[in-house]
Amino acid sequence: MKQFFILAVAAVAATAACTKNEVTEAPNVPVSFEVASYRSQTKAADPNAPEGSFLRVDNHFSSQAFLHAQGVDLDENGNVNNSTFQQFFGSASPWSETITWDGTNKKWAPSNTYYWPKGSQSFVNFVSWYGATPTVSYAYTSSKWTATMTFAAADISNSSDILYADMAWRYKANESTYHKDDAGVVGVPTLFRHGLSRIAVKAYVQNAAGNIAAGPSDANASWVITIKNFTLGSVTTSGNLVLTNADPGRKGIQEWTATVTSPASGNISASDAVISSVAKASATDVVALRSVLPQTIANTVKMNFNLDIVKTTSGNTQHEIIPVELTLDAFGTSAWAKNTQYTYYIKIDPTQNEVLYDPAVESDWVEETTNEQSI
Repeated sequence: MKQFFILAVAAVAATAACTKNEVTEAPNVPVSFEVASYRSQTKAADPNAPEGSFLRVDNHFSSQAFLHAQGVDLDENGNVNNSTFQQFFGSASPWSETITWDGTNKKWAPSNTYYWPKGSQSFVNFVSWYGATPTVSYAYTSSKWTATMTFAAADISNSSDILYADMAWRYKANESTYHKDDAGVVGVPTLFRHGLSRIAVKAYVQNAAGNIAAGPSDANASWVITIKNFTLGSVTTSGNLVLTNADPGRKGIQEWTATVTSPASGNISASDAVISSVAKASATDVVALRSVLPQTIANTVKMNFNLDIVKTTSGNTQHEIIPVELTLDAFGTSAWAKNTQYTYYIKIDPTQNEVLYDPAVESDWVEETTNEQSI
C-alpha cells in the first residue's frame, strides 16, 4: 500500500513537471503610439514623416500611463480593486514620458522602452498632451477611476498650442486604428484635439464700385473708413481649463469633458483698423487670430466699435462717426467650442449707410482647409 502511494505521488509530480514545460511565455512587445489629429492631415512630403502628424516643429508629445496589473491591482475576476494602481512610465514624479517620432523605424515611441503587461487581465490607461504641461491626477471616485488634467490660466494666456489626446482606456496591446496607407504603423490610439477656441474679427467694404487703393468710390465721392475703439466685452479672458475622463469599463478612446474654473471676465480690445479692402478674401484684421477659452457667449458677449467714415466729394469732406453695438448671439453662435475657430466678418457699404455682419465658423483648425459657413 505504501509502495502504491509513493508511485502515485511520483506520477503526479511527473505530470506537473511536464505541464510546466509546455507553457509558452508571451513575448515582450514594446509599447508604441499611433497618432492622429481630429481630422486627417495631408501626409508630409517626407516619406518617413509620421502619418497624420500635425506636430510639425519637433514631432514630440508627452504621456502618462496607469497600470492595473493582474493579481496585484485587479481581483481574481479582473475587476479593479478600488484602491491601487501602478505608474507605468518613469521612475519619479511626474511619471511621464516624452514620445518622439522615429522616422527610421516609422513609429512613435517613448524615450525608454516599455513592454505591454503579459497578464491576460492586465491593462494600461494613457493620458497624452502636447504644448503646455497640465497637472494630471488619477483617483478612484464615484465607483470608477477618473483622470483629470488641469491647464493653469498662465499657460492658457501664453499658449495657442494646448492639445490633448482622447484618453485611451484599458489597452493591452498596440493597435492599428488611424493609419491612412500603412497598417504597419501601430500603437496606442492617440487622437489629438485642441483644448482652446480661436477667434478673429475681419472687415471689408461691400461695394461693387469700390477701389482697393483709394477706398470705396463712385463717380463723385471717395471714402476712408476706420474701425475705432473696438472691444469684445464680457469675455472670459482667464481661468483654468479642467478636463475630466472617467473609466468607461471597456477598452477604447474617450473624449474629455472640459470646464473652466476660477473664470475672470474682461475685454478683448483692438487697435484702430483702416479698412482698405473691398474683397472678403483680403479683409482687414480687426482682431487678429487669437486663442480664447471655450465658453458660452449667448447675449452677454458684445461687440462694440465706432465706425469712422470720411467722405470726400469734389474737395468737400464730410466726417461721420457711427457707434455700433451687437451681441454675438445675433450671429447665430451661442458658444465658443474647443477645437473650433470662429471668424467674424464685418461688411461695410457706406453708399447705403448700412453695416452688415457675416460670421464664419471653421472647425479642426490646425493645417486644415475649411469651408466658411455664413450664419
